[in-house]
Amino acid sequence: VGGSYYTPGLIVDDIVASVPGRGQILDPCCGTGQFLLAFAERVGDPLALVGCDIDGLAVHIARINLMMAFPDIDFKPRVYRSDFLLEGLPEEEIGDGFSMIATNPPWGLHYARPDLGRLKALFPEISSLESFSYMLKRSIDLAREGGSISFILPESILSVKTHHDIRQYILERARIRRIIRLGRVFKNVFTPVIRLDLEKG
Repeated sequence: VGGSYYTPGLIVDDIVASVPGRGQILDPCCGTGQFLLAFAERVGDPLALVGCDIDGLAVHIARINLMMAFPDIDFKPRVYRSDFLLEGLPEEEIGDGFSMIATNPPWGLHYARPDLGRLKALFPEISSLESFSYMLKRSIDLAREGGSISFILPESILSVKTHHDIRQYILERARIRRIIRLGRVFKNVFTPVIRLDLEKG
């Protein structure tokens, strides 16, 4: 898809409502912090929330949004301008893994040749070169055992042969908790969308 498509608030709220508000929570493609802000109300601790995004302006806005959500707490938001796949997060931010990872990842990104070479080396399990598959694989790896993962994805992940690689990875390392068909929820995007909920382990 390539552009930024912000997740409808009702979908975000449903995801947040369905998980325990404990432990570290990550949005690896956080944009302006939509998921993080929704979790903020539930967990009550800004330092439980970690985000990253490649868009520097969006990261700046996300940090401001989080500080406004906790006006009585003096803290530095744990939101980073970073490529989640190629640069990742600072090691100290990962700790023993995340109890919840929730995001609406980019779909169908076209990578520059040098980046594609690095991604192939970092993620040999993903042969499709699909950005959301890389994101999902990395998130499964960073979730702690028993942790939850919730992704907004194109429905094609369920059946298209190209995505066999990530389906296999999911089946080997996680339990599928929920698949919810959401229909066409993004303006000017005609692909039907699903919500995929996993439990690591």
